[in-house]
Amino acid sequence: MKDLSNIADRLHFLAVPLKTLSHDPQNARRHSKRNLDAVRASLEEHGQVKPVVAMPDGTVIAGNGTLEAARSLGWEYLAVVTFMGDAHAARRYGVQDNRTAELADWDDDALASILSDMRTEDADLEALGFSDVELDRLLAEAVPLSLGTTDPNEEYRGMPDFEQPEASGIRMVIHFANQEDRSMFAKLIGQEFTPKTRSIWFPAVPWDRASKEVYE
Repeated sequence: MKDLSNIADRLHFLAVPLKTLSHDPQNARRHSKRNLDAVRASLEEHGQVKPVVAMPDGTVIAGNGTLEAARSLGWEYLAVVTFMGDAHAARRYGVQDNRTAELADWDDDALASILSDMRTEDADLEALGFSDVELDRLLAEAVPLSLGTTDPNEEYRGMPDFEQPEASGIRMVIHFANQEDRSMFAKLIGQEFTPKTRSIWFPAVPWDRASKEVYE
């Protein structure tokens, strides 16, 4: 069973030599580098946990991306389910398989919560196939789920006044481990950070550049 090490145990009985499989020349689905990188990352991390679908002659009609990724990894076998319909039915199935996946939607709140949990576990989020921009947006949306929906202004109400002679306020210096944390903090306090942002007022107040005072 050594040669089948790249296939999950429960799929061993479906193992087919990779050299006997071929891409569907009529496949209407295209796989970008980003897509193939994500498929390859999944195969490397989890192995193959679901079979591809192929005609009796080895033409893959569902799972062409998996086939390409497996070849790039140097695999010798894939788990395959054989489609027993004719060529017309195979084309219909190939389109339906891809289209039904496209029609599903993400639950952004649930996904944001999952990604937030993964981040605390130091998981490689980039290997999931999301861009940095997408991850920033989703992780920012996870702040209310992980910290609770709080109004920062409410946290200060009822607290005693702070008195400090010869001072116009309290200066706090905050360091962020990465851009994701910085984006989450900006969303939490309801302010926008730009590459030129060096200091802010909280709660937000207009910045008077003509003033002699320095606000932070």
